[in-house]
Amino acid sequence: MTVPRSSLLIPALLSVFAALPLAGQQVISAQSGLVHYTEGQVLLGDNPVDLKFGQFPQLKENEELRTERGRAEVLLNPGVFLRVAENSGFRMLSTRLTDSRLEFLSGAMVIEAGQLAKDQAVTVLHKDVTVSLAKSGLYRFDSEPPAVRVFEGAAIVETAGGKVEVTKGKMLPFDGSLAAVKFDRDQTDALDNWSGRRAEYLALANVYAARSVADSGMLWRRSGWVFNPYFGMLTYIPWNSVYYSPYGYRFWSPERVYMVYAPPRQSGFGGGGGARYNSNLGYNTVSPTSAGTSGVMAGARAAAPAPSAPPAASSPAAPIARDSGRAGGRQR
Repeated sequence: MTVPRSSLLIPALLSVFAALPLAGQQVISAQSGLVHYTEGQVLLGDNPVDLKFGQFPQLKENEELRTERGRAEVLLNPGVFLRVAENSGFRMLSTRLTDSRLEFLSGAMVIEAGQLAKDQAVTVLHKDVTVSLAKSGLYRFDSEPPAVRVFEGAAIVETAGGKVEVTKGKMLPFDGSLAAVKFDRDQTDALDNWSGRRAEYLALANVYAARSVADSGMLWRRSGWVFNPYFGMLTYIPWNSVYYSPYGYRFWSPERVYMVYAPPRQSGFGGGGGARYNSNLGYNTVSPTSAGTSGVMAGARAAAPAPSAPPAASSPAAPIARDSGRAGGRQR
């Protein structure tokens, strides 16, 4: 059985981060539409996006983001990630966290939505179609042919002809028929694989960022973004407990991240739970850790079997850096 790359990275990263000063910085954005990561040619309005370390441009209302030979990741509501493929674009209609709305213009994009708050809406418009995300999940939008695919979660789609709920494993072509059909969730492409890799790196960055918040003694009263300077990127930290992304990765809250760093247990009794010392490896392990399974339809949970190796990304239509998606907050 092949171990995911991040399973090998986490122990080494933890040993390095443990010796570093606490440096997590909470970012509570009053608006959605933060341009978090780009690679290749990306335009904000008519201007090329040139990200600098720790600086993230904010989309304005009615401002357009377009990718040419590049990709982009945009942060919407806390825990909601918008990832845009090459030769694609959208317009930000509303940056309010209570009503985050955007117009999908062309190409393809993926929305990974985690822990949607009841008072925070995410809506996507495409011509005469309105798609409202009803649950946490994973959503794919395409313009050729126009359609929405629901890998996880549920979406409410409204057109001039009526309204329909599209649930997990269903797709709805934007042809006015309002007839959702099944699709193969294992049929993925470069955008899906890249989105999965971004989710993996964000989960890795979460571990130390969550510990930084916990050790700082600050009160963590709601989910939000925290900047991890060692990854050069923002990451998501849930308010409490543990959030599982649609890709199977764990995002730890400050109150639960101790499970990763907990000292070895000396009890002779069995049982699951926190970290345990592994004498063969020489460090504590938690099963599963932030390294869930890569791939669009992992669906991993605590009781899930051991994850398989992440899928290899297919070649994109335009040249992209070989290690694309590995870091945030700076252009590669």
